[in-house]
Amino acid sequence: MIKKIIIYGNVTGVFFRFFIKQNAKRLGLNGFVKNKDDHIESVFEGEKEKIDEMIDLCKIGPPGAKVEDVKIFDVTDYIGTFDDFEILR
Repeated sequence: MIKKIIIYGNVTGVFFRFFIKQNAKRLGLNGFVKNKDDHIESVFEGEKEKIDEMIDLCKIGPPGAKVEDVKIFDVTDYIGTFDDFEILR
């Protein structure tokens, strides 16, 4: 299963990407996270239950973050693309 999420709010400059990578690796998810101008975009590939847990964590974020909205999309264009989880620039 693959999900793409977009996180809005005070999410840049608060170590959100590191928070996502750390938790994605702990949950055994592959994919990526990257900053955009006013949000963070991430793609998770793995078991549904683990992705759901990751999405719940993203709705809270690390200390210093203030998540205002999380949009979730089903995607298929990344199937089999990832071997790890990484932070993109």
